Amino acid sequence: MDTITVQNHDQFGAASGRSFTFRLVRKGEGYGRDRCLTHDDDRPMVEVYDSKFAGDPYCEAEGQTIAQYYVETLLGMDGRYGLDLHGGVSEWKVDNFAFGIVRVWLNSHMATR
Repeated sequence: MDTITVQNHDQFGAASGRSFTFRLVRKGEGYGRDRCLTHDDDRPMVEVYDSKFAGDPYCEAEGQTIAQYYVETLLGMDGRYGLDLHGGVSEWKVDNFAFGIVRVWLNSHMATR
């Protein structure tokens, strides 16, 4: 399984704050609650989880599902401002440093395919 967990950083570059897990989902792989759906698109996608809830019996093993994106969408974004996963939840923002790590990780996975 291809996942990466990143943590937001403070203004001095030290890891602090919320952690998020990004899971790469390719065609034919399961996603969604209990992986009950099958990804049938040739374009790989990413599920994003709030890692605070990892291990919670009401969530996935990675945490609470927040969002899903096609990889091409994330790689096409301007990463200078990070990634706002849900406008209504202030804690669900990935800072620009952590989002940069995710983008490097995605690029390396896409280059090996």
